Amino acid sequence: MSQMSKDDVRERLGNIDQIRDIILGTQVREYENRFNKLESDISQLQQQMRSQLINSSPTFRLN
Repeated sequence: MSQMSKDDVRERLGNIDQIRDIILGTQVREYENRFNKLESDISQLQQQMRSQLINSSPTFRLN
């Protein structure tokens, strides 16, 4: 049996990225949604903290 080239192996296996997306696509999208939500929540908390600091101390300045 002769050795197959990398291109031959890829052709026989199909597109690995497509296979990975089929197998893990849902999980990856769920994690992406979770990270986006966390980023949004952190941003909101940061804004709230800034507002509270500014309101509690009129001499306080943010850089």
